[in-house]
Amino acid sequence: MDSRISSIILVKSEFERSNKIDLDSSKADGGVSIEVDTILTDKLPGIIVTLDLNYTLKSNKTNDTIVRYYSKHVAQVEVKNYEALDPLKIKRFGGVNIAAMIFPFVREDLSSRVLKSGLRPIILPPFNFVKLYDEKNPPTKGPVRDKKKTT
Repeated sequence: MDSRISSIILVKSEFERSNKIDLDSSKADGGVSIEVDTILTDKLPGIIVTLDLNYTLKSNKTNDTIVRYYSKHVAQVEVKNYEALDPLKIKRFGGVNIAAMIFPFVREDLSSRVLKSGLRPIILPPFNFVKLYDEKNPPTKGPVRDKKKTT
C-alpha cells in the first residue's frame, strides 16, 4: 500500500513515579496494555491511527506501584489511491503496519521518562501488532455449509 506518514503526534502523556522505591529493578514486574484505533478519513485522504499505551511497574516485595505511564500518540497517514482500495485492508494496514511504526516513539518516550526520574531505563520488547489486530478484529467467516452429501 503506497502511503506516507504526515505526522506522529504525542497527544496525551502521564507519568508518575513513587518516591519510596527499591532501585533494584530485578525485584519489580511491569505490565503493559496497548490499544490501537484506526479511522478512515477522506480529508487526507487516508487514515488516522491512535496508539494508547499503559505501563505499570510494581514492586514484587510490596506490590506498590513504582512507575505508572500512559501515552496517546496519533499518526496521520496519506494513502494513495485511497478511494480504490478495500476499506478493511486500509484499516488492517493502519492497525498493524502504522501502529508498528508509531511504537518506537512510544517506547522511547517511556524509556526517557523513566531514566530522567532516576531509575534504570525500561525498554519495552517488540510487540505483535498482527496478533493484537486479529484478536480485536476476528476475520468474518462466510456462510457455513453443511458437510453432509445429498444424493
